[in-house]
Amino acid sequence: MKFMSKQIKIQIMVFFLTLMSISLFFTPACWGRSRPTPKVSPKITPAASPKVTPKATAGTKKELPVISPAQQANIQKLSKDLQTIKGNSQVTPEMQKELSQDLMNMCKGATKPSQQSIDKLTNDLTKALADESLTKMEMMTLSKDLHYVMNSANISDEQMNEIIVDIQTILTASGVSQEDAMIIKQDLENIVKEINKS
Repeated sequence: MKFMSKQIKIQIMVFFLTLMSISLFFTPACWGRSRPTPKVSPKITPAASPKVTPKATAGTKKELPVISPAQQANIQKLSKDLQTIKGNSQVTPEMQKELSQDLMNMCKGATKPSQQSIDKLTNDLTKALADESLTKMEMMTLSKDLHYVMNSANISDEQMNEIIVDIQTILTASGVSQEDAMIIKQDLENIVKEINKS
């Protein structure tokens, strides 16, 4: 009995020691230092670039004069009459006279070109367009450009040069020779000089 009681005491002591060791194992002190929480660097959003508004320069291109309804009607009339000439090798004097009148009617400024200059441009245009074929859109653009030439008093030299080059481009693209296009260019430049003479 003594031996058994002694054995039981030993078992009880072992049991308590086991419990103590288990409890000590699960305490934070036995775990050692806890792992440091990794630092998360805050995301840095790049600042938006400020919008730069372009500054208006002294050389800002000037707008072309507004075309009135009456002037638009003259442009359409000229375009329609040019349509009757394109691809028509037999241009009558009456057709040329009608075109010449269309061009003169376009001139609304105080100073107008001479009838001689208008007639020369008409003759050179009919000669160049008689055997060529322009689309309706090209005819309308050509007529609009001619309107600006006939009213060039309020148009800058730079814009006028661009308009004349545009006319040359339309003509040569339709098959008009460089030589004929150059003659028409000279006609237009002479008309501009007459309108803008002091």
